Amino acid sequence: MKHWQSFWQQTSMVSSFGREGQRYGYPETIERFWRRVAVNFNNEDSVLDIACGKGALALLIANECAQTPRALDIHATDIVEIDLSDVGNAFEEFESITWTLGYSLDALPYEKMAFNHLVSQFGVEYAGFDESLVGKLLELVKPNGTINFLVHSKDSAISVDSASGIRAIEAVFNSGLFLWLYQRFCENAASQQIYDYLDATFNSISSELAGNSWLEDIKKSFMNLVDAQKQNQVLLLDKLASNLEQTVSRLHQQIKVALNTEELKVLLGNFINTHFEVTPVEVDGARFGIHIYIKKL
Repeated sequence: MKHWQSFWQQTSMVSSFGREGQRYGYPETIERFWRRVAVNFNNEDSVLDIACGKGALALLIANECAQTPRALDIHATDIVEIDLSDVGNAFEEFESITWTLGYSLDALPYEKMAFNHLVSQFGVEYAGFDESLVGKLLELVKPNGTINFLVHSKDSAISVDSASGIRAIEAVFNSGLFLWLYQRFCENAASQQIYDYLDATFNSISSELAGNSWLEDIKKSFMNLVDAQKQNQVLLLDKLASNLEQTVSRLHQQIKVALNTEELKVLLGNFINTHFEVTPVEVDGARFGIHIYIKKL
């Protein structure tokens, strides 16, 4: 989970798929989706946001229910012990949520049937979404309670983009660019020489990976190194290499944990005394994820 620890330390967004201009970082379609889910929560219901990250979903639900108003008992948990001080300063809803960080799903400090509702946005699948996990999660839910998870889909635009990101970053590493830059920074080479080499290198990579949307942002990161103070360039180059390595790890994991609609239906069909629905979710006409709904009868 090192790459997630690093990710949450570096981002100011509360969602791992943060969008500028959206308070909770979600695309408008996804924010509306979760607000429709939260509308069905009753006064004094208890809610657990699983694999919460910096708490975008818990914060959104707290905001939605405060507008009604309804007094919910909202909890949020994540295996990573994330520093949430910036979240507490930015969101007034923060204080209304009980944060339980640093616990795996196998060791959550909750009694059986502790919650009316479980929710998760691109999180619970990282624990391995199998029959054992679903059974443990159902134990946390009260009779007539619900589970609403939005999980990664194998055929989503996000999975396609993750594969694209891996190809772009690996191409940059394989180009020898890091070693070349290290040598030029150590010899205080002229900035224009470095700019020209970066242009040539990324033009070459772009010709091999036509249409790869990751390359422009990666190139900007390298260009920023050239503009940095010379005594800091080597340190920043090492930091960029580490960040890109961790990004590749995160993207590989996103692809690995992505789920399949038909396989989910087979899995959830093994549980009695439940009603379930598995529904694809789209954003702007493209597959975004899969909505898993379970009602415990």
